[in-house]
Amino acid sequence: MFHSHMTKSLKLVVGLVTFSYLANISIHQSSLTINPVQASSVKYCGPDNSAAGRNATKFFLYPFGSTFDPACKKHDRCYGELTTNGKTKEQCESEFKRDLYALCEDRSLSQKISQDLFGMITNPKLWGIGLTGACKRQADYAAWAVGRFGESALQSAKQAVYSIKVVKVEATRINDRLSDDELKVCVSVLNDGNLATEWDLVLLNKKGRIVDTEPDTYERNIKVGQTDRECVSTRGTTSSISDLGSQARVVVRIDHMPDASAFFPIANIRVDTNRPKDKPTPVAYKYPSPQDGYKEIVKIKSQTQNLQTQNSQTQNSPRQNSITGVWNSSYGPISFQQSGSDVLASYPQGNGAIEGRMFSNVLTGYWTQDTSSSRCSTARNGRYDWGKIRFSFNASSFAGLWSYCDDEPTSSWTGSR
Repeated sequence: MFHSHMTKSLKLVVGLVTFSYLANISIHQSSLTINPVQASSVKYCGPDNSAAGRNATKFFLYPFGSTFDPACKKHDRCYGELTTNGKTKEQCESEFKRDLYALCEDRSLSQKISQDLFGMITNPKLWGIGLTGACKRQADYAAWAVGRFGESALQSAKQAVYSIKVVKVEATRINDRLSDDELKVCVSVLNDGNLATEWDLVLLNKKGRIVDTEPDTYERNIKVGQTDRECVSTRGTTSSISDLGSQARVVVRIDHMPDASAFFPIANIRVDTNRPKDKPTPVAYKYPSPQDGYKEIVKIKSQTQNLQTQNSQTQNSPRQNSITGVWNSSYGPISFQQSGSDVLASYPQGNGAIEGRMFSNVLTGYWTQDTSSSRCSTARNGRYDWGKIRFSFNASSFAGLWSYCDDEPTSSWTGSR
């Protein structure tokens, strides 16, 4: 009899849960009314470039796919802006897992019961865990999958930056009384990219052949933000310091193609072999890492875009009439001469002169005089009495500001014609 009741109860639960999913409905705790689930037409969980991959993801995440969709959307955005948002791949994945857990907790009681029970019934990997546990276990699997397969997606989207920065180099000439001296070079590096990578250190002789590689067999893994140190030496090899020439060559390499065996040199360090014996001494090395170079490229692109925007605004803005002519001002008459965007002017006070450039209707530049009430520490055009100006013109007047020396303009200077 007890077995019969248990069987009926189990059938009732399975029937309710199955009906809930087949009918695509959600039971809300507050009023126990049945409302249609509001499904988005855009699904963010799964790869964009593979229908098979998206179907596999849908099957893998079932029945939590729609629940996880907001976290997937946010993670896609994090990946898509990785080279500009200052985050790392690991940070995107950590946020993704945290968001998935929050979505598991934020569900209604009916969703927790229906989704988690149905998930445990249909998915063996979710068996044996309590309420909300099935959802979080599935979240763990989803976060693992993104961490495992997300790197290739970043490469395809050109958001992956594999980079190591050399932060310290030291070398020691080891005295050998019985034969030729030896050389040991130690290099400390920092992973300043946005993905974990692998690296090694290579010592070359003067013919460019490898003398020593560390690690010996497998390259060393280094996580984002992590520092590491390796040393290469002629000791224990068939070479000595004389085989290196006057400058030894040490190369830092990284694995920027995880699915291939090719290594990419990112630092070529020259080390003088004629150095103090048996004492580690620093080696000067200040060159940009791949990440530094990438940031510089981004900076140049941004400056170029800003310049193009300014040029476009200049071309599309109403043409400003020339300000050439004599204007009456609060410091006496000013005679302006404008040629293109270049402006020169003179005024009687202190044998004053103005030079500047006009952008749209704003003139920025400098004034200089033989004498004034404040003398600058440096000369401009051979005169120590000078300051900044900024005038804003319309057709018949200007409102401006001026200052002494390199201070920002704050004093009023107005005029009209």
